[in-house]
Amino acid sequence: MEEFKEQLKQFWNIPISLKAFYFLLFLTLGDTIVFYLLPVINSFGLSNSADRIISILWIVGIYFCLSLIFKSIRLIDIVAYLAICSFYYLSPTIYPESRIFVDSTFLSFALNKLPFYFLALIINFQRDKNALTIISKLQLVMTAIFVMLSLFRLVGNSASRENMASSYAVLFPTMYMFYIYSRTQSKKDILFFLLGVFLILIFGARGPLLCLIIFLLVFLFHNYKHNTVVSINILIFICTFYIFLRPIMIVLMFLTKMVGLSTRIFESFLDEQLFNYERSSGRNEIHELLWNYIINDQGGIGYGLGSDRLFGRTGTEYAHNIAYEIWMDFGLYIGSFLLFLLALLFIFSLKKAYRSDEYYLLFILFVFSIIREFLSGSYLQDFQFYFFIGFCVNILRSHDISELEINEEYCYIVSSDNNIDTTIKTT
Repeated sequence: MEEFKEQLKQFWNIPISLKAFYFLLFLTLGDTIVFYLLPVINSFGLSNSADRIISILWIVGIYFCLSLIFKSIRLIDIVAYLAICSFYYLSPTIYPESRIFVDSTFLSFALNKLPFYFLALIINFQRDKNALTIISKLQLVMTAIFVMLSLFRLVGNSASRENMASSYAVLFPTMYMFYIYSRTQSKKDILFFLLGVFLILIFGARGPLLCLIIFLLVFLFHNYKHNTVVSINILIFICTFYIFLRPIMIVLMFLTKMVGLSTRIFESFLDEQLFNYERSSGRNEIHELLWNYIINDQGGIGYGLGSDRLFGRTGTEYAHNIAYEIWMDFGLYIGSFLLFLLALLFIFSLKKAYRSDEYYLLFILFVFSIIREFLSGSYLQDFQFYFFIGFCVNILRSHDISELEINEEYCYIVSSDNNIDTTIKTT
């Protein structure tokens, strides 16, 4: 309790622009709060205005965060934003068949997806590490409580069905809490991580679970020398879990089914479908169909934005794979070049951040966005993709950020792993 009071006191002392930034991060990474706001909004008879009210929260946060935003962005960022939006809107002049998709998604892309690039430019991981920890913990706890409320029918949404969106929503907090645990080796932190794993399992989506497994394997391989105790403990747990995996899965599936939650993950494992591409909810069939269009692209420039939906099996089903999606949109050659540029951006950012804490946040965001895009996402509809690109650019400009921190009227106090970061005026 005393620790919480101290954190609250330190948060109160930071500038309002930084408070607003943390509020925006909370809306981004702690989005389960929306499920708590909706019943309140509905109780006032404003259900038809729910989206507008939530938008107002974003506008207020952006308004008070403007000073940080202006210090972080450059003219080239604004020019790039306008150029991308212009291309998106005007692309049907080149690809007439994409007109319906572009008209129906342009505002969402321009206002709700692409701007997350700017939000990621503001992040200073040394300054914001503890804020991200608190946000991650809140997201996991809020989601767990909401699941329990759903089970008791105290809220309208049911947690019994597969919920890919909710599963991905707890993916970042789960990975981040494992990173924090590797630093603090605190029992509280590992409990938050295990809570995240449990939530991913009960939501029943395979993509987030595969993302988490990839993260853990790479993280442990990269850190076994520096976090020997953590690595050994985790490996012992994994080995023990694997030995008794089948009976554990049967018991978990039975308990999960009893409380009305999704058992899809457990059924996939027991039927040996969890890692089987040939039985991946039809994705192999989608990719075979799209690949046929890609290699028979007569114009060589693709079919336009959203064309994977247009030429898919149902007219709305997207590629579930960023490579196929970009190849359909821009053609094999232009699309491969864009994917190559994305790979270069990640490699250079990784090299720049190597041996720093930003390295781990970059890797977490890579799994949270790019790996997700290869399994379940769409780069035209997921904010995570642009958030990741923004953080890559942020890292490549990190030398400018260091100079900014020294010259500002605010002095950033970077904490140890056990103390919250704070900011005080130097004047």
